[in-house]
Amino acid sequence: MKNLFLKIEKARTSDYLDILIESYPKVFSVVKDFELKYPRLPFNFTLNDLQKLKSKGIITDENLLDLQVDLQFTELKRLLLAVLWKNGHITRIQSVLDGIGGTIKSKTDYGVIFRQFGKSLAEPNEPIVDQHVLRAYCEYGNLKDVIGRNKVPRKSVFKSSDQSLIDSYRKWLANILANVKPEERNSFKYKIDKIMFAIGKLLD
Repeated sequence: MKNLFLKIEKARTSDYLDILIESYPKVFSVVKDFELKYPRLPFNFTLNDLQKLKSKGIITDENLLDLQVDLQFTELKRLLLAVLWKNGHITRIQSVLDGIGGTIKSKTDYGVIFRQFGKSLAEPNEPIVDQHVLRAYCEYGNLKDVIGRNKVPRKSVFKSSDQSLIDSYRKWLANILANVKPEERNSFKYKIDKIMFAIGKLLD
């Protein structure tokens, strides 16, 4: 896996990443499963989008969803909101919107992963992180600038104190993307997200 990680750091094209993971069957298998569970989102969500929702009263000043607003939700919106509600995730929108807006309205200490997801929606070059991605980075990355823990056990819960680790990963990815053609960076970044997820998931 260390060899794969080093090759990722030297990668410059999406095609190269495709060829690379095919030579690692276990990683390739996890990547394929990832694509089914997390297909690439065909859109972003900007600060301007957030402001529009706030102007309509759908999102409060505290970045919370107001379901009492008298709006005609489409069938798809109703379905997606129902899934959020059933999973108890309505309030998690707050941390996602914090990431989009570059603010911290959430009072929870555990919103750091969702906040980074919000950043990735607003800025295509921002990575999506989770326990598997960060476990892979902790195993093979350069953590000399990380303040706080530099090991990620399975089923870890992330807190604000892990922001330094996330920022180190963001910097690592940004250095790689700087050598990739601008028109290819979105696709390249999505493939890095998948591969790092797979590497972390396969670690003991």
